[in-house]
Amino acid sequence: GCDALMYATPWFMTLFTLSLPWPTALRVWDWFVYRGTKVLFRVALAVMDLAAPYLLDACPTIAELLGFLLHLPSTLVAPDALVAAAVRVSIDERRIAKLTQAVERQQQ
Repeated sequence: GCDALMYATPWFMTLFTLSLPWPTALRVWDWFVYRGTKVLFRVALAVMDLAAPYLLDACPTIAELLGFLLHLPSTLVAPDALVAAAVRVSIDERRIAKLTQAVERQQQ
């Protein structure tokens, strides 16, 4: 499978500048400056939500999957669509802790 570090690291280290179309990246930056780091996690989860139909139905190879996630098409992540999807993301710290524990157990 494809490890999340293969696409999430470039997303977070470049604040999505290499993966999102420029107008969308600028919208993410504006929101990030205004709201802080939580925005980056919301955007990452929104990208995965918007990309889910392609990722699940097309069953691409790892190379195709990474190419897609590292260079997202503008038709998928238009600024308004991505922000709307990110706003719908609910991040609860207890849920994050629970999922983190589940992942840690899985890795043991």
